[in-house]
Amino acid sequence: MARDHLHYRCAFVLLLAALAGCGSENKRAITEYNKGISFVEQEDWDNAIACFSEAIRLQPDDAYAYVHRGNAYSRQGEHDKAIKDYSEAIRLKPDDATAYYNRGNEYRKKSNHEKAIKDYSEAIRLKPDDADAYFNRGIAYREKGDKQQADADFAKAELLKAKN
Repeated sequence: MARDHLHYRCAFVLLLAALAGCGSENKRAITEYNKGISFVEQEDWDNAIACFSEAIRLQPDDAYAYVHRGNAYSRQGEHDKAIKDYSEAIRLKPDDATAYYNRGNEYRKKSNHEKAIKDYSEAIRLKPDDADAYFNRGIAYREKGDKQQADADFAKAELLKAKN
């Protein structure tokens, strides 16, 4: 299941409230988004991608649809497509720590440790209590060969997990 799923459900409810009374294209975009979420829950990545793509076509400024489509691409191993979608989500909503975190994961899967570390660092700046971002940044540092920085991130992740 995608990280921060509840976060996006809440954001979607806010989107619904904001779009109440809007035109039929916005309502169709919401319908496609919801269908995409249902397909994600069923792990039906092809149909999820199709629904999120249609939602994006109808509502091209919906950062959450890009994040969810990126998650589906990631689950299919389509890392470049996922990175493209996370990058667009970041362009649309630059304060979204989850998009940076997810893009960092994709860069790490491609062994692009510098970009992964940069994205995890931005996710941490935006959400300083994110133990997962510290942990994954630690993995990226370790894979890069920086044991000291990796150990520091792993320690911080453990400290944050203990607090929560």
